[in-house]
Amino acid sequence: MATYTTRLRLEKQATGANSNTWGSRLNSNVFSLVDNAVAGYTTIALTDSTVTLSVSDGSADQARSSMLELTGTLTSNVGVVIPSVSKQYLVRNATSGSFTVTIKANGGTGRAVAQGTTGIVYCDGASVRGATGGVASRNIGTSVTEIPDISIADARYATLSVNNTFTKLNTFSSASTFNAAISVSAAAVFTGTAAFNNTVQVSGAAKGTIITLTDAASVIVSMAKGNTFVVTLAGNRTLGLPSPVPPGQSGMIYVYQDGSGSRTLAYVSTWCFAGGTAPTLSTAAGAVDLLAYSVRTSTAIDANLIADLKP
Repeated sequence: MATYTTRLRLEKQATGANSNTWGSRLNSNVFSLVDNAVAGYTTIALTDSTVTLSVSDGSADQARSSMLELTGTLTSNVGVVIPSVSKQYLVRNATSGSFTVTIKANGGTGRAVAQGTTGIVYCDGASVRGATGGVASRNIGTSVTEIPDISIADARYATLSVNNTFTKLNTFSSASTFNAAISVSAAAVFTGTAAFNNTVQVSGAAKGTIITLTDAASVIVSMAKGNTFVVTLAGNRTLGLPSPVPPGQSGMIYVYQDGSGSRTLAYVSTWCFAGGTAPTLSTAAGAVDLLAYSVRTSTAIDANLIADLKP
C-alpha cells in the first residue's frame, strides 16, 4: 500500500511494489509534483467566502503550488486555508473590492496580504506568518505614473534634515522645509512654499518674477505671488490692503504714469511712511517711481518712495 510524504504528499515506493510501473509512477507522483511545489503557479478565484486549497496525496492539487495568485471581486473579508504543515508561498493579491484576504491554517493565526501587493508567507505547522511585508506591484519607468507610492522617509527622497547637495535641475512642486545646510549648484525651481530654517547662502543670482498688478480704483498687491510688482496708473488710484500681509516680507513696487500722466496714488492706513506723511508721485507722462516696502506686522507696512527714476 502506498504511503506519502507529510508536507508535499509525494508517493513513497514500497519495497517490491509497482513492478514494471514504478518509473512512470515516480515521474507522475513525485517528480511532476516536486516541479509544481518548486515552481507551480495556481490562480484562486475569491468572492465572499473562505476557500480551502485542495489537497491530494500523490496527485496534483492547489496547496502544493509555490505561487498563488488571488483574483476576483470581493464582497466580504475572506480567508484562504492552507494545510497545517511547514511550507512557504509567494502570494499575489490581485483581488478588488476593498476587503481583506487572510492566508491561514486550520486552528492557527493567519497573515493578511493587502490588495495590490505580493508577499511571502509561510506556515510553521500551525500558524501562518509573513516573511516580508507586502510589496506594491508597480512599473518603474520615466513616467510620473510609474513611480511607486512610498513614504517621504524612503530612499527616493533626499532627507532634508541633514546636509544635501543638489547638482542638477531640481523642482520642488509642493511645500518643502529645509532644516539643515542646502547647497545648490544648478537651477532649483520652487513651485510650492519653501521654508528655510537655517542660513541661506547664495553665491549666484537670486531673482524673482516681477508681477504685474491690475490697474483699478483700488490697486491690490498679492504678496503671495512675489516680492516685486509693477503697475501702470491710468487714473487716480488708491493702494489698498494687500492680500495676504505676511510679516517679514519686503520688496518693491514700480509705479508708472500712463501716457497722460498726472495720476495720483492714495494709500490705506496699513501703509506707513516717515513722519506719517504719504509721498507724492511724479506726475509727468511715463514717469517711473519706486515704492520700497517692508511688512512689519499684519497691519503695518513700512514704505519709502524713490521718485522720478531716470537714466
